[in-house]
Amino acid sequence: MSPTVSIIVPAWNESETILYCLNSVVNQTVQADEVIIVDNNSTDDTFTKVQGFIDDYEREHPDRRGQLILVEQNEEQGLVPTRNFGLDMAKCELLGRIDSDAILAPEWVEVIKKNFADDPDMMGATGPVSYYDMPMRRLSFNSDRTVRKLIQKNADVIPMFFGTNMCMRKSAWQVVREEACIDKEDILHEDIDLSVHFSLNGLKVKYLQDMVAGMSARRIEDKLKDFRAYQQRMLTTFTVHGIEPTSGAKAARLFFLAVWFPLHALRPAYTKRFEKLKDEYLTEMWNDTGKMAPLKDRVLAKLDAAVAKELHH
Repeated sequence: MSPTVSIIVPAWNESETILYCLNSVVNQTVQADEVIIVDNNSTDDTFTKVQGFIDDYEREHPDRRGQLILVEQNEEQGLVPTRNFGLDMAKCELLGRIDSDAILAPEWVEVIKKNFADDPDMMGATGPVSYYDMPMRRLSFNSDRTVRKLIQKNADVIPMFFGTNMCMRKSAWQVVREEACIDKEDILHEDIDLSVHFSLNGLKVKYLQDMVAGMSARRIEDKLKDFRAYQQRMLTTFTVHGIEPTSGAKAARLFFLAVWFPLHALRPAYTKRFEKLKDEYLTEMWNDTGKMAPLKDRVLAKLDAAVAKELHH
């Protein structure tokens, strides 16, 4: 049978993006069984917007009442305790963890259900992202997918989760729950920390190229010093666990540092364009999924179609 799915969305002052995220979550080809939004001391109107969204959604879909759950985690400030609160609360067999600026491809839930059902040994999964508010979206998507494939290929014994787009079995979360770092100093990447603890416990994580999510490239607005420090967290997360950073992680850090320069320069002009056309961009972003696929996939599909046509004749 298909496993049940909970989606956990930690949120702190995400008024600008949270509704786009939730719209993508509820407009899936296969519905998630529950969606838990965990507000963490937001000082803007994030909580109010989410509650309004839930009220409207339940009026339109009374049969889905209770699917969306809004809770608060105000005892501790930070992503990790907020994430943990949602993961602990979730009731389903699979726990999807996404950011509040994430926009899920319509097949996201369907893809993870199928892949986890097909592979009982798979304890976690992650996939590529499309940066929806960056220029040359198709190029950035293919570049990101290539980089993440490289990371996985060279991950040695540590396959890497990506926090914007990840899922794990509840049983696996219960194994690593007490080991995962709280990171009160805020120097680690929480998703890579989970990757390390999954690896140390022999929990299998797969990279699924069809498990696609969109995310904002807003971090590219950071100053180079801050962006470099953020990327350094990737290597720091390995070293604090006494592990040599993988070659894939090192290559990914260099790649993201290299693309900062042109993208940071383009960001102001593109942000103005994106703000003007935001609704159109976010509504249509998955319509060109085929065009976003790697060239070789398109070529192979055409070859398969040609062969099928010849056999038909």
